[in-house]
Amino acid sequence: MAIKIGGILFVINIILALYFFNIGLNLIVLPEIFNSATQWINIAGGILLIIGGFFSMRALSSRHTLVQR
Repeated sequence: MAIKIGGILFVINIILALYFFNIGLNLIVLPEIFNSATQWINIAGGILLIIGGFFSMRALSSRHTLVQR
């Protein structure tokens, strides 16, 4: 069973999205270890946003090429 990188990034994006949603609304009180690592979690979230942007641009450009044919 091969796990594709897109599936792994999807799961990590969902976890980070829930974390950022919780930061904004303070729904769940998180342990201190998560609060001390907020800077690193924000950096990881930013990197995943950039990677997701590249994937979506690549998908849009390949779809655009198919329409022109």
